[in-house]
Amino acid sequence: MGNHAFGWCFIGCGTLAGIVAEQITASGKHRIVSAYTRRFDACKEFTEKYGGTAYASAKEAILAPGVEGVYIVTPHSSHAEYAKLAIKCGKPVLCEKPFAMNTEQTEEVLKLAKEDEVYVAEAMWSFFSPVSKRVQEWMQSGAFGQVKECLADCRTNGTFAKRVTDPAVGGGAVLDVGVYTLYYMYKLFGVPEKIECVGDVRDGIDWSEKITLTYPGGGTFTALSSVNDDGLPQFFRLTGEKATLEIPGIFCMGHAEYTDEAGALHEITADGSYLNEFNIVADEIKEGLKESRYITHADTRIVMGLLDECRRQMGLKYECE
Repeated sequence: MGNHAFGWCFIGCGTLAGIVAEQITASGKHRIVSAYTRRFDACKEFTEKYGGTAYASAKEAILAPGVEGVYIVTPHSSHAEYAKLAIKCGKPVLCEKPFAMNTEQTEEVLKLAKEDEVYVAEAMWSFFSPVSKRVQEWMQSGAFGQVKECLADCRTNGTFAKRVTDPAVGGGAVLDVGVYTLYYMYKLFGVPEKIECVGDVRDGIDWSEKITLTYPGGGTFTALSSVNDDGLPQFFRLTGEKATLEIPGIFCMGHAEYTDEAGALHEITADGSYLNEFNIVADEIKEGLKESRYITHADTRIVMGLLDECRRQMGLKYECE
């Protein structure tokens, strides 16, 4: 990226926005140019802490001088709205997961991006990590042989942010954390031939679910997600005929290890922060790309389709759609 600090507009100034802003600005490679959130006082507080100018409208923030990319970090229900606004303003977009509420919204955004030739990427930070790349290389090398068992466990407590359990903004387990488990399965094994989802749906959201994915050849793998479990370690675990794989911290992809058939341990540890995706996306935007090499538009479409199917099976629909 050279010495230039890439200029970002933040749409959304909540908990995650603050974590991301602190990490990327500390690197010296990125700066916050502008920000917008519906509560102007919260926006002012954010910019006073992390830099940039607070704006009373999203469009003004997006069009502020020096903005090179727009990071959308609002509740799920407004992702598509702000992504389309940024695209219409001609600004590249990095949109938090899930990319939108459903496939219909996803297609609207991607169609507009293609027509206007504007870069758009889903901020699935796990797969911008060097650890993720190495794990995929291990898988492609045939190191594990036929995979016998696989479990992606992403059960957590949703009290870290109000939006997580708020049906008015698309809260719930599958969209907030289940998206990670489905991405893990898809990125390593491809599109399943069958998916089954059983969940606990109450008070307008899904609190937890068990997702079973069946792949050609008979492989049946499990993904667990919830927003009402305390103190559980999140992980990805794979058992193959030749080797085993363990990835603690399913969100950040900061460490992975596999034990081969001879009993030798192979490990990789790398930075698991949000800086990976911001460095990569900034470089891709400068390069003139219209989608990311790491999370492609096809990836986003496919995983959104899996999320839709899980919600269909659980009978979960939001009024905000």
